[in-house]
Amino acid sequence: MKKLIIIVSMLVMLPFLVLTGSFIIGVFGHLINVGKATYSRQIHSGRCETTQLLEDVSSVMLSPERDKALFQRGNDVFVMSTKTEEILFKGEIKTETREMTSFEWFNNEELLVVMNIFIDNSMEEYKTKNLVEFTKCYRYDARVKHHFSNSYQKALVQDKKTEEIVIQYENNKTWDTGIGFDFLGIGWSCDDRFVMISSYETETQYIIDTATKQVIQPKMYLSGRWAPTRNIYYSKDGVLFYPETMSYVYLDVDGLENGATTSYQWSPDSQYILIINDNEFLLYDIDKPKKIPKSLAKVEGFTEYDRRIWSKNMDSILCFYPKTGHSLRKPMDYYVSKIDIETGKVDTIYVDGLLYGKFYWVDDNIIYHEIDHQPGLFKSKLLW
Repeated sequence: MKKLIIIVSMLVMLPFLVLTGSFIIGVFGHLINVGKATYSRQIHSGRCETTQLLEDVSSVMLSPERDKALFQRGNDVFVMSTKTEEILFKGEIKTETREMTSFEWFNNEELLVVMNIFIDNSMEEYKTKNLVEFTKCYRYDARVKHHFSNSYQKALVQDKKTEEIVIQYENNKTWDTGIGFDFLGIGWSCDDRFVMISSYETETQYIIDTATKQVIQPKMYLSGRWAPTRNIYYSKDGVLFYPETMSYVYLDVDGLENGATTSYQWSPDSQYILIINDNEFLLYDIDKPKKIPKSLAKVEGFTEYDRRIWSKNMDSILCFYPKTGHSLRKPMDYYVSKIDIETGKVDTIYVDGLLYGKFYWVDDNIIYHEIDHQPGLFKSKLLW
């Protein structure tokens, strides 16, 4: 009788047990095979396949074309191909002579690395293709601030004491802009011609034309982003500013919720602006600004800027969003969706165990992310 009671109790509790062996049966009955370096689970009729990518990683940074990923882990930094998962090159963050303090992708093949040089306690910035050979870009100077353009061929240089602003060109020639003020916001246009500088506190703002050497003061305070491939600036109040002609174009944003125009995203070809209005995806063609935007679809949760991307061929938008969970153990569940731009059709996949933390779209079908109650970084293949 005691054996029968024990067997029945085990059967009742089985879905909620986490065993210490190589198999785990999760709270919803998923069979998971966990090894030292791999993790595999199939959910929702095989629509998502998840495997462990790395056991431990502190930060992740994808290259512009998302075919490479930089990882930091302890004192190691390495770059991996996201297609083959082969380690392309690696380096040490700290050595006896220097320490790398920050990284960013300069282009798809080169990294920008800031180093602290111990011998004189200086800070220097370098370009590198392999984390072994480095080309110095410049040395930080306590007297001036450098704000380099996208190509690093120009720089806005400000004297910290006088606040005077000059433009430095590739041939090291300089142009004194004649202006100087304390600013925080700065953004270069895609072709390095224009640079916008702004003070949010005083609402002082200038656009500097480095080609014609003119300083432009917009007729209204603009706050937004430059287009990726065109000299157009979108401001969060629904205004498009064309600095070459000094013209302003207003999108039809009547009827949108307050603040909706601040949740926006340029298309990679600078043809469209996506605005999220109460979780509804609206698509504006900037060459037809007065036309009512195309309503694509409405998702069930809020999508953040850095967790939305356009598909590679720009026929869909991919996003990540949370919904209230169905257990106390995990109060929020997370979903990924693919929205067809032509038809508005939404395809949604629930990724079991997905957390809010690290999340990256590698391509249209692959995401890197964290898993609930599991260490490391995981890779999920989405079967749309």
